[in-house]
Amino acid sequence: MENLDIDAPHEVVARAGHFTATASDLGTQVVQATSGLQPHHRPESSLDHALVAKTRWIETTFDNAVTASARRADATLRHTTHVAQALGHGDVSGGTEIDRYRSI
Repeated sequence: MENLDIDAPHEVVARAGHFTATASDLGTQVVQATSGLQPHHRPESSLDHALVAKTRWIETTFDNAVTASARRADATLRHTTHVAQALGHGDVSGGTEIDRYRSI
């Protein structure tokens, strides 16, 4: 029988943390990009007002998506940490049980 090769729990959690940090960095970039969509002058014409309304909709839509993405990334990190730690504890406990019966 082949050994099951899995990463150590701390390695899995570190990678999940990296994923969460990357998602956060991307979210920051999106917010910076969408905040630059607003015109630099006060809207005067009906076309200006329509443009402002559309850019506000874009900004709100992207901000909501960034918030939802950050929540999912945080939930993924919490879940991954919980599962990795449970697997690690199970691995240690299982190894202890095997060692206990090895001499039989």
